[in-house]
Amino acid sequence: MPKHFYFLRHAETEANQKKIICGGGVDTPLTELGLKQARQAQEIFYSHHKINPASVVIHSDMKRTRKTAEIVNQTITLPIITNSNLKEHIVGEWEGKNLSDILESYMTFQDPPNGETFHDFKTRVYENIFKHLNPTQIPLIVAHGGVWRAFLSWYHINPTRHPQNAELFYFEYMPHNEKFPWRLYDCLNHGEKRIINL
Repeated sequence: MPKHFYFLRHAETEANQKKIICGGGVDTPLTELGLKQARQAQEIFYSHHKINPASVVIHSDMKRTRKTAEIVNQTITLPIITNSNLKEHIVGEWEGKNLSDILESYMTFQDPPNGETFHDFKTRVYENIFKHLNPTQIPLIVAHGGVWRAFLSWYHINPTRHPQNAELFYFEYMPHNEKFPWRLYDCLNHGEKRIINL
């Protein structure tokens, strides 16, 4: 079986609502809107799971991913694994700053002052996503927007946007693609999906 996987960014948090940076050094709960988004993601994921069944849910150890994963998994009740190395970028002095103040630096993969270098971050992300990909399972990885971008950047892809809260993606394994061995889809309602051109 090819090494397909699902990826879901956590639902809206209090930090997202306030438009401040919240990396791997700060935990922040979901908002009421976030809880609603997670329930909507549950329905979307279930519609895709019926077509391409997942076998395990893997989330970072932060409360925003844990709660999102728990809600999304309520209908299917797959085994759940916590992987602390899938937490968000440790952004040092950027923590708690207004997103608008550091957005350009963040989107261009600059190293945060007194934080985790982007090279170390993307290496951590790549190794800890890839360890869960094997011929016997299709995981749903519930993590962070920075994790999604870091995984793509490992393959020298610079995405032009950041994933939305509770946005679900499907990575279809394409081993013959030299640059990036997946075809990436945005998962929509009713099992439909839209290809994302990278």
